[in-house]
Amino acid sequence: MPWLEREYPELVADYRRMYRGSNAPKQVREEIADRFRAARRRHPLAEAPTDQLPGRLPPERPETPEREDPPEQLSLLG
Repeated sequence: MPWLEREYPELVADYRRMYRGSNAPKQVREEIADRFRAARRRHPLAEAPTDQLPGRLPPERPETPEREDPPEQLSLLG
């Protein structure tokens, strides 16, 4: 809100009215969601790479050997 107050003070009253809590009212959220869905239909996203498709497991990571002794904790107090 401080940025909005500084850059666009004429909009602050409307934004305070619209965002009384941490979220906008349900009607405003639905309008934004409708606009987003329409934009996604007009501009479809590229397909995900095949290694990120749903149901496909990520590549296995090699196991890291456990250290016998933990590293020494450094102190700033001397």
